[in-house]
Amino acid sequence: SYAVTEWTKTGSFVRQIAGGSVITDGRGIAYSRSAQQLYVTVLGTSSAYFQLLRMNPSSGAVINQTTFVYGNDIAVRADGSIAVGSRTQVPMAFDATLNPIGFIGASSRMFVSVMPEPLFQFRDGFD
Repeated sequence: SYAVTEWTKTGSFVRQIAGGSVITDGRGIAYSRSAQQLYVTVLGTSSAYFQLLRMNPSSGAVINQTTFVYGNDIAVRADGSIAVGSRTQVPMAFDATLNPIGFIGASSRMFVSVMPEPLFQFRDGFD
């Protein structure tokens, strides 16, 4: 049985979300503070291969899911959408409810990352 465990920055236990048969061979995980959602990529089971899950982080209930082959890394983007990497297909962007937005790049990428938006910018005086 798989589970998701939440810890504080200092290493104190907060809670554990039982994954049961839903989180099987988990590969990636991300939490969206703005959407209050947990996203998990799993290899899955014989009845549901290669799933990208959107979960309620309090209860662990699956809100919805979609198929994404060999989904691995997940990154939450500034606009609330998510980027998902794969070792066999081109990374894809999804909105917060897992509707596909489009591909990111042109070749497979297992790991994705998002640069945070700057709080301020320096200007050099040249336009």
